[in-house]
Amino acid sequence: MSLAAAATALALVVANCCTPSHPGAVEAADTISAQRPLRGNHTVVSTQGKFELGLFSPGSSGRYYLGIWYKNIPVQTVIWVGNRENPMSGVASAELRVSSCSGNLELVGLNKTSSSPGVALTSWRNAEDPAPGMFTDTVDRNGSSEFFLLWNGSRVYWRSGVWTGRVFANLPEAVNNVLFNQTYVETRAYRRVTSVLYNNSTITRMVLDLTGQTKQYIWVADSQSWQFFWAAPTVQCDVYALCGAFGICNQRSQPPCQCPPGFAPAAERDWGLNDWSGGCHRTAPLGCGGNGSADGFLELPNMKLPDDSVTVSAQSRAESQVWHDGFHNLEQLYADAGGSSSSLYLRLSKSELQHLRGAKGKNRRLLRLVLGVVLASLAALGASALVAWMLLSRRKRLEKVAIQKGSSLQVYSYSELRTATKNFSERLGGGGFGTVYRGVVNGHTQTQAGAAGKRPSTFFPVWAAARVVEGDTAAVADPRLRGDLGEGELERACRVECWCIQDQEEHRPTMAQVVQALEGVVDVYVPPVPRALQHLATLT
Repeated sequence: MSLAAAATALALVVANCCTPSHPGAVEAADTISAQRPLRGNHTVVSTQGKFELGLFSPGSSGRYYLGIWYKNIPVQTVIWVGNRENPMSGVASAELRVSSCSGNLELVGLNKTSSSPGVALTSWRNAEDPAPGMFTDTVDRNGSSEFFLLWNGSRVYWRSGVWTGRVFANLPEAVNNVLFNQTYVETRAYRRVTSVLYNNSTITRMVLDLTGQTKQYIWVADSQSWQFFWAAPTVQCDVYALCGAFGICNQRSQPPCQCPPGFAPAAERDWGLNDWSGGCHRTAPLGCGGNGSADGFLELPNMKLPDDSVTVSAQSRAESQVWHDGFHNLEQLYADAGGSSSSLYLRLSKSELQHLRGAKGKNRRLLRLVLGVVLASLAALGASALVAWMLLSRRKRLEKVAIQKGSSLQVYSYSELRTATKNFSERLGGGGFGTVYRGVVNGHTQTQAGAAGKRPSTFFPVWAAARVVEGDTAAVADPRLRGDLGEGELERACRVECWCIQDQEEHRPTMAQVVQALEGVVDVYVPPVPRALQHLATLT
């Protein structure tokens, strides 16, 4: 089919179209002539190479549209559609032909986005269909400087506020706008908002998307992606009828629209394309017989209720809100978000209520089963750990007993030996390994204990240090070494030893000083007895 017939709202007039042109250069040219129409996959690129015009097919729809998108952005972002209500089924035979030679390419009219005058933007129907959707952006027809967002062309769900001289009152985000300078011009013929970029290399766009929000994006070259800048309204669930009839909007979920229990999406495919305007429908019809006794009510807590209800009063003077023909703008709230909420009692058929209660009971049984398995596993793990610890402890005790039984020697502490030998009072004899004493262990077992020499009554290190301080270093030496040990070497060694065990690190010698002192190169004065030795002496 002819693309000119499909894009009925598009008037194309191209400069120099009657001048002969070179065939085969359509892809690189910025003009369309009578001799060089736009066919198939060929495109036309603007003079500066920023924009490209041609045919495109959104998603997997198989339908083709005439559009304009950014040339040098890898993510195809369509900013204008010519035949959005009249798509083509194929691209091979498509042709955009110019029949007059009266000027440049012009896009005239409202692109059939709406039959109402003053409409600036219209959302797509869904992600694969650019036909006019439910949301429009328009000026106030009563003459104020406000812009409105409308649902279904009639219901206002957001206002920009009047122009303050710098920004619109309800768009404070634009006060410190670093991207562009915004101006508002109003004449008898028109009202216009103009945004002039401070930097011509910046790429930014404003779109009324499928969710009913007007959003502004800026292209970030480093990440090769569109970065979100601001949105109006800021809360997605403030868009009227975003989720359609019986739909529930949840700001914390993605996608934001859900169906209540007993309901399902009216158009599954549209919901997959982010078009929730069809809402939800009942999965089981209500039972109207028996005065509605076959039906019941399901409580949905923490709900923000719609404002288009009918208020009724009961004998208890309590007022309730009733919706007879469905509702829009039902929103799920949360306790931590603050604000007031209400409970919605949703009328459902008896069969649906039984199904929901059965599913809830099944979930509870499953939860109890899972908890039981988890607790049993933890108990088994704890019991296994306890048994393993007991077996390991028993094994260590058995190994210790086996070692004691298999050895002819029994190890005792010094205090045990002193008690058993009555402070080493019963001497049996002596030998090369020292003196042997008689003792009694556990009141009945006689044993012999050897001691390598007489133990001094005081702690030996303290006693030895005191002898060194007093200058009696000879008392420290083994009497059997007398005559074979130089007293000068012994004195230097004892002083260096006391020097090395001083309490403070800075009071101790370095290895070089130790070597020099032992060789007699430097003199070593008598150091004091360390306090650590005196403290150890009190513990013995």
